[in-house]
Amino acid sequence: MQYDLFEQVLVDLNLNAPSVEAALLSSKDGIALAAHPVAFEQGGTGELSARVHALSHDTSLMLNRGELEHVLVQGEGGLYILVKAGNELVLTVMTGLNGEINEVWENIGVAVDKINQITL
Repeated sequence: MQYDLFEQVLVDLNLNAPSVEAALLSSKDGIALAAHPVAFEQGGTGELSARVHALSHDTSLMLNRGELEHVLVQGEGGLYILVKAGNELVLTVMTGLNGEINEVWENIGVAVDKINQITL
């Protein structure tokens, strides 16, 4: 895999959507592949994201909602967003509540497209 390219995608996501506080790209097994800022991959975020994504995926199928597109968790401090990137990767994005959510979603879509191109 091309980890430098993945990291650049996350840097670009953060630059283009300033309310993005951190982003992590991990495997569905929870192995962190790239993070921005780099410290974000510490502390088990990849493993947690993988578990939340897998549970949400299974729930979506069990409830006849189809394939999981994303998971959105909103707390007092901001948003925790999980998005499928390719067949084997999960993009985790953390934002504050003060940002423009449409801008965040648009830039997440751009990031996922770039990740998909890298993994072809």
